[in-house]
Amino acid sequence: MVDRFGCTAGDNSVKRFDDSVEAQKQEQLDRLEFGPSDEVQVDYG
Repeated sequence: MVDRFGCTAGDNSVKRFDDSVEAQKQEQLDRLEFGPSDEVQVDYG
């Protein structure tokens, strides 16, 4: 990181920052996939 970005922070500082970013990530939602004719969608508009 020093060579690429000029970062002078210590290893522990980087680890703490990474932990804080990980804690802020939201949980991924599962994608629902259905085969043809397994689901019907109706629009009443």
